[in-house]
Amino acid sequence: MLYSLEPHVVLELHGDGTTSLVAATSNAVFARRPHLAAAALHGGAAPLLIASAGGTPFYYAAVFHAKDRRLAYTNYAYTFEPRPPFRVLSVGRRPLRLRGERVRFVSGLARLGPFEEGDPLLGLSYGVDDRARCPPAHGPPEHRTPPRGA
Repeated sequence: MLYSLEPHVVLELHGDGTTSLVAATSNAVFARRPHLAAAALHGGAAPLLIASAGGTPFYYAAVFHAKDRRLAYTNYAYTFEPRPPFRVLSVGRRPLRLRGERVRFVSGLARLGPFEEGDPLLGLSYGVDDRARCPPAHGPPEHRTPPRGA
């Protein structure tokens, strides 16, 4: 899903290939982040529904990335409503601190269990600079990242 400062739509895809409008909304919350206005905003990992133990949906948690003119990526956590029109509720004030030089793209988000205060503990996976990263002491040699220039 691509987010912008402009309104966006949520479409339902039917079995015959046609679509119908489910909801239309704008992202006013992004207007409070002017540094994102010049960046291309793109979705990342699939959203994760955060719900009560009884199944009452609270919100979706997700990550998007902002790509600047130099193609440097920054990733931000955000939440949005669990029902149409799926308005964005919050956006992280600072980008996620991910290791890497330029391209850091979150590709997976998972609930790992409860956190100490009852909030969910979330895990994420991400790619770095279009290379696999594995510490030299772990994993078989064929899965280790070759040194630069190799």
